[in-house]
Amino acid sequence: MSHPRISVFPKCYFDELVRGERSYVGWIHDAATLGGEGVEHYDEFFPSYEESDVAAVMDAMRETGQISSMLCFSPDFTHPDPDERLRQVERQKKAIDLSVRIGAQYCRTLSGQKYPGLSIAEGVARAAECIKQSSRPQYPHPPSLRDGSPSPASKRYGIHGFWLWVARRYPSRVAARRFHPYRMVLGPGGL
Repeated sequence: MSHPRISVFPKCYFDELVRGERSYVGWIHDAATLGGEGVEHYDEFFPSYEESDVAAVMDAMRETGQISSMLCFSPDFTHPDPDERLRQVERQKKAIDLSVRIGAQYCRTLSGQKYPGLSIAEGVARAAECIKQSSRPQYPHPPSLRDGSPSPASKRYGIHGFWLWVARRYPSRVAARRFHPYRMVLGPGGL
């Protein structure tokens, strides 16, 4: 599997793509003119996870000679409602499966929102538990890039376009200690 040196992500069209007001297949064609080698996908850019919708995106990727560098995913693992967190775990499992289908090596995941009154310790505990529950038994854990399994990667902060609260940001030392058993990818900026 090749590794792109430069990948593109349509941040300026994020809301339009999520709402379906802009064609993701059309954007894939536009992305090919930007000089990148790979595309960072976002799960909600796909109209659905149905085979026809995923195939249309992958056909455009092949036609333009681009590869999938990662799938970005924004579950809300810190949500106060435990039932909602379970729903987010199921979404994460589907996102990992989508990563495999599109040939992405990474499923980059936000940890959740920084809800008022949520301590760092509780936020880390909730996110770690959800990540653990999201493990996909059909893909060897820890994933090996040699066998094509996606590596889960966590971003310790970020802003999802539709969240009310900024995503929870954890100190690198806390996140690395807590998430390392789940083989989260540690980059130079922490998680």
